[in-house]
Amino acid sequence: MEHTIVSEVEVDQFAAAKMGDFRHPASILARLGIEYEYEVETADGALAIFHRCINVPAALPAYVTARA
Repeated sequence: MEHTIVSEVEVDQFAAAKMGDFRHPASILARLGIEYEYEVETADGALAIFHRCINVPAALPAYVTARA
């Protein structure tokens, strides 16, 4: 499995819930093996944004987005 270093990973909590994943966004990243420095949520709670991420796998669920 190939892993990369990216600056941020976003978890769309509404999309995750629609797909039946009700875990906390940090739990989702932990299960994927992603490590991060800190997390910020948007004011409406729709997105959890994780900064300075490492060990990001190439294949991610549809509700998880990696940004360089």
